[in-house]
This record gives sequence, C-alpha cells and structure tokens, in this order.
Amino acid sequence: MTDSFLDRLAQPDPHEVAIRRIFPDGGGHEGGAVIDRPLVILAFTNRCGSHLLGDYLRQTGHFAGFGEFLNHDVVATMQARTSARSFPEHLASLAGQLCPRGQIFGVKASAGQLAMLLRHRIPAMFSGLLVLHMTRRDVLAQAVSHSLAHQTGQWTSQQQARAETEPRFDLAQIEAVLRDIHRENEMIGLTCNVMGLPRMGIVYEDLVRNPATTVQRIAHRLDLDLGGWTAARPRLRKQANSTNDAFCATYRRLAQEALARHLQTV
Repeated sequence: MTDSFLDRLAQPDPHEVAIRRIFPDGGGHEGGAVIDRPLVILAFTNRCGSHLLGDYLRQTGHFAGFGEFLNHDVVATMQARTSARSFPEHLASLAGQLCPRGQIFGVKASAGQLAMLLRHRIPAMFSGLLVLHMTRRDVLAQAVSHSLAHQTGQWTSQQQARAETEPRFDLAQIEAVLRDIHRENEMIGLTCNVMGLPRMGIVYEDLVRNPATTVQRIAHRLDLDLGGWTAARPRLRKQANSTNDAFCATYRRLAQEALARHLQTV
C-alpha cells in the first residue's frame, strides 16, 4: 500500500461522501442494539461471486437483503422509501422492510463501505455481527472477468451486453484490477483483524462446487438450523466463456515470458 492502513481507514470513499450529502444532519448510531438479530456484512471485491452467495443465502428463507444498499445512488433512491433522517435510521428502516419474518439482514460492502459502516456504528444497532469475506482463488480469472464486464457493460447474466462492443485483451486494465483486488482484500482483512470483527472467509470456487456445504457453514456460525436444505438453481448464470479462457491464457503466457526475460539478458 502507498497509503498507511490508518490513512485509508480515515478517508471516506466516494459513496460515503455522497451519502453524507443525502443525510447532512445525521451522524452515527448512538446507544445499543435496536434490532434483535445479527447483521451479516458480505465484504467483496468486484467479480468475486458475492451475488451468487447472496442468492443462495436468500434461498434458505433465513436471510434477506445482500443488495448493494451502500452505493450512494441506491441509498438516494431508497431513502424516499424509508423517509429516514440519518444513515443509521435509513438502514434500520430498510432492514425492517426487507425482513418482515425476522430474517437476518445482509448488506454487501467494499473495503471503503465496511469502514463507513463502522464509522457510523451500524453494527452496534444489531444484536451481533458476522463479516463474510468472499474471495476467489483464481484472482487472474476474476480480473479478466472484471475487464470484460467493464468493456461490455454486462456485470450480471441478467444484463444485456452492448452489442457493438468486441472485447479486447487490455493488459493495463487487467494488471490494474489485479492490484486493486489485492489491495482491497488486504484492507478488508486488516480492518476485521484490527477492529476485532468476526470474519469468515468464503471462497468462490468452494461455493460453486458445493453451495450447500458453504451455506451450512455460515448457518452453523450463526446458530441457525437449516435442516436438510439443498440449493436450487441460482437466478444468475455463469458468464465466463472461451473469451475469458483465452485472455487468461494470454496473460499467463506473458507472465512466463517475463520470468524468462532475465535469462535472455544474462
């Protein structure tokens, strides 16, 4: 990191800056818990599979939410629905609306949004907390997926790709995303460690291979009994295709060439 951990922790991200404009008079939550259920924060980096995990958790009937409720444009739209005067009041109202049967409320959060939740003492509003930190083993595949989504505008299988866009291998973009993924995951891990947040690592490849096992692990951590729950087909389809494979192969070839470059100059 070029900035220190403390510098990054103190710096609000663009979403938080915009949310403060929506609630100019509101500060952080004061007092104890007002919701008798834990909060689950799904900490993510783009293209790590967080949408898929949220889908499976909602399928159980014990969880609700896991939308991108911390993005400033979503907050602005939903504030009309909650009529809240502060950010904590907004999230408490949203949790009440989305969890009418007492489900556990979940929100997705980037590293910066996780800091925003802590700065506003949002976890203190709930009876408990669990941070699900979702990552991918194949970080190159994640970066390539991000590059393709950025170029086509198709961030989920439910969106249509821009018909006129022919994806190209963008080395600079892929390398920038690789650095960002590492930096953001490091920041999430450090924040949880330093601030003493209960953190559970979730790996995308494990979720895809056996969703029921992953979801049951989460439920066990929260003392939930899912019985014999089995996963249904998720709403989202896998987007990776031969283009993803080709771009990953190209990058790995370039990495091999970089490794061999020194030998050629000796």
